[in-house]
Amino acid sequence: MTDRAPSLVLFVLLLAACTAPSGGAAPLPEPLLLEYAADMARPPATLADLAWLQGDWVGTGLGGDVEESWGPAGAGAMLARFRFVKGGNAVFYELVALAEAEGSLELRIKHFSPDLVSWEEKEKAQVFPLVRRDGGTAWFDGITFHRVDGDHMLCWVRIVRNGTTRDERFDYRRVR
Repeated sequence: MTDRAPSLVLFVLLLAACTAPSGGAAPLPEPLLLEYAADMARPPATLADLAWLQGDWVGTGLGGDVEESWGPAGAGAMLARFRFVKGGNAVFYELVALAEAEGSLELRIKHFSPDLVSWEEKEKAQVFPLVRRDGGTAWFDGITFHRVDGDHMLCWVRIVRNGTTRDERFDYRRVR
């Protein structure tokens, strides 16, 4: 064994411990997939493929508490609302449409401050096309939803702000 081998073994063990989800499920191969290009073919998908999102979810992310409520599919979209609370105060809200587009899906998101002032321009929304889908995981361009089981969901979001990029993980439980 070389001098570097123990360090490499330790790194691999730490990586496995940090990426393996609880419950013995197989690790998510790649939580974020940022490879969409305007000329690439999008995977076929319908709202029925993500119908499991419907319902109320609460959890943690961004160092605070999050909640998300998804309504049923109708008129080509599923609508959701999101709230982020930190220290007992609302930080921001989102209005989300998961919409069928060009035989695939895309997320359309508008962010709002607590006084309902939009972060995006009036005529604009952030749009995240579906890049890949496999069973209970949907990779959008910068947002990934992973269904751990019927009552547990993980979500990863790539946040780019002021020239800095960071990945945030959200851990949700279904409210019954």
